[in-house]
Amino acid sequence: MSFKYANLVLFIVITSLPARVAFSEDGLEAQGLEEIVVTARRREESLQEVPVSISALNHEEMKERGIRDLRDLANFTPNFTFESGPSARRNVPTLRGLGAPDLANENNNVGVFIDGVYISARESINLSMLDIERAEVMRGPQSALYGRSTFAGAINYVTRKPSDEFYGEVEVTGAQDDQYHVTGIVSGPLIGSTLSGRLAAGYETDDGTYDNGSLSGGLGGYENTHLMGTLRFTPSDSTEILLDAAWSDLETDSAPLGRYTNNCGVNPSPFQDTPFYACGKVTGAKSTGELGLSGDAYSMDGDQTRINLTVNIDFQPFTLSSITAWNDTYQDSFADLDRTQGGEKRWGFIEDSAAANWVQVPGPNCQPTP
Repeated sequence: MSFKYANLVLFIVITSLPARVAFSEDGLEAQGLEEIVVTARRREESLQEVPVSISALNHEEMKERGIRDLRDLANFTPNFTFESGPSARRNVPTLRGLGAPDLANENNNVGVFIDGVYISARESINLSMLDIERAEVMRGPQSALYGRSTFAGAINYVTRKPSDEFYGEVEVTGAQDDQYHVTGIVSGPLIGSTLSGRLAAGYETDDGTYDNGSLSGGLGGYENTHLMGTLRFTPSDSTEILLDAAWSDLETDSAPLGRYTNNCGVNPSPFQDTPFYACGKVTGAKSTGELGLSGDAYSMDGDQTRINLTVNIDFQPFTLSSITAWNDTYQDSFADLDRTQGGEKRWGFIEDSAAANWVQVPGPNCQPTP
């Protein structure tokens, strides 16, 4: 199956300049605390002053916690869970128990934004945390400022901007199961104080922690490449123009699956003589190591491209902001319905064989078969 999404977004926002924060930085520093500034309401404000339930993590905090994608972010955020399905294509963020109204619908109840631009299509929202300055998770309805698909909340990423002085960093991480992450960033002025730029590149690979039976290679791994570039043009003290571009090539292995024989219900034609459901307590599910799943089963191969143009003009006492964006996502997803190399007439599956207490609710006329 192939999925292709492209969208063009253009909107203009006029905001008044933020008032000075009541809790001064000197007061916070005296207590050994660092002020956290967020842009959840499309203006810079102290986190203590924003009347919204927000969890915010800056670049250093995400780096210390090893946060690399939306799933990792959910692990460190209260009231936030994330599920991506076996092929990492059915991305569903859930805030306060509210998730996707319909898995067949491409929109969730939690909207994802990067630099104020809505990321459409469920397949596109699990963004890399490469060169992200801050991640803001807002709980509760956010439709007034963020529009549709934010009934349960919104997630806003803010990317790091070009620096006024030359700066560079390289990070290399290695672990077992052929897990390697390499990141390189360079930033600095290009033409005096008028034009500056920033370039970031990342490569991450993991062979997965599950063996694929008698077949070579692992399950649950990935191989991703990311590129991000930003130009910042400031022709005057009151005008700022930002041009951002990002590209990612994504390859995700099949999720590790366990096998459990169906024991109730009736299969549709032409397998009327075989059970259709697995009823009752799932115990003794066979591990992936005994199954030999196809290497392409429930895998995903795709790429994402984003281009944003942001113009900020300061007209005292208000600021005019214009954002123009283009996002494109292409994705191929695969399936192996019998979950084996040679075929299996009777089968059932769960995503992890460790889930031994999972119970499937049978159909209305579902009775165990001998």
